[in-house]
Amino acid sequence: MTLDISTTIGNIKLYSPFLNASGCWCYSYKELEDMRHCQSGAYVSKTITMLPRDGNPEPRLFYDVNLSVNSMGLPNMGYAAYTHYSLTTKERQKPFFLSISTMDLKDTHQMMNMIAMTHLDTNVKGVEFNVSCPNIIGKGQMGYDIEQLKNFLDLLSESKLSEISRNDIAIGLKMSPYFDKYQFQTVADIIKDYPRLDFLTCINGIGNGLVIDNVKEESVIAPNNGRGGLGGSIVKPTGLANVKTFKRLLGDKVDIIGCGGVSDGMDAFEYFLAGASAVSVGTQLLRETPLAFGRLNQELITIMEDKKYASIVEFSNKLNIDEDIKIETQKRKEAEQNKELEQIKKRNAYDLSYAMC
Repeated sequence: MTLDISTTIGNIKLYSPFLNASGCWCYSYKELEDMRHCQSGAYVSKTITMLPRDGNPEPRLFYDVNLSVNSMGLPNMGYAAYTHYSLTTKERQKPFFLSISTMDLKDTHQMMNMIAMTHLDTNVKGVEFNVSCPNIIGKGQMGYDIEQLKNFLDLLSESKLSEISRNDIAIGLKMSPYFDKYQFQTVADIIKDYPRLDFLTCINGIGNGLVIDNVKEESVIAPNNGRGGLGGSIVKPTGLANVKTFKRLLGDKVDIIGCGGVSDGMDAFEYFLAGASAVSVGTQLLRETPLAFGRLNQELITIMEDKKYASIVEFSNKLNIDEDIKIETQKRKEAEQNKELEQIKKRNAYDLSYAMC
């Protein structure tokens, strides 16, 4: 049996469903080149601001076998540097996605329009807007501010970037982690109003986590009183829940990139079951380098062989959940009841009309 691990994000084809999480192994030209030549299906830049940014004071990143915590503060080389990189690597070995900051909407709008102007001369095939960074001191997450999120999406829909064919560029959002049913429904209703969105990445780090070094009796990172965004295996249940919930609410309107706690092929398989079309790797990439993608591809292929699946489509969004089954059963029951009522009405049509005379 020939196995196919390719997938699509919007209309952009990926020959492997794995990519790096923005922020991991994507700051410098060297790191980006490592990603371009490894066995991932696509690669994503650091979240970009218009001007270069140093980020928060160090130490600002910690990881071990269970988790990561960071308060990086969006360090990056600035828009011009990443544009130069994309112009000089036009040979499209794999799709390149830009992660764009929404911290300053004037700058964000300018970057949108510049991407639109240069996209034919670059290898950029996707743009992911980071509406969920938990590590900008003094600023909240746009993903939790509904009015601010709407205003941003209005700006995006009016930009030249939104006029580009989805065959050329996929447009998406890096989402905050949500925990309340009201939040999911409210955000999903907003997403439905913007047809040019192709994908959501679920989730960014869970904000304001505190990890303590009990030997030194201090926090493992310095910024924001030692608090930062959590990643790694401890966030996977939340990531899976966000993927599953948004897929149920949005259906095929958008593709979803699962993110959070992917360290092996089975983690990825679970994200696909929940409804993801692709998965991004963060903490594990820091531990293992981009060589991880070759292993992840092979582990996923082995799982598919064992389970007799020929392609990701065969098991994506196929998770069995009792509530979903009950809802479908109830829908079928109501449809059957309505059909019976219609048949009764047709059989009694003559008598009913006679009674009304």
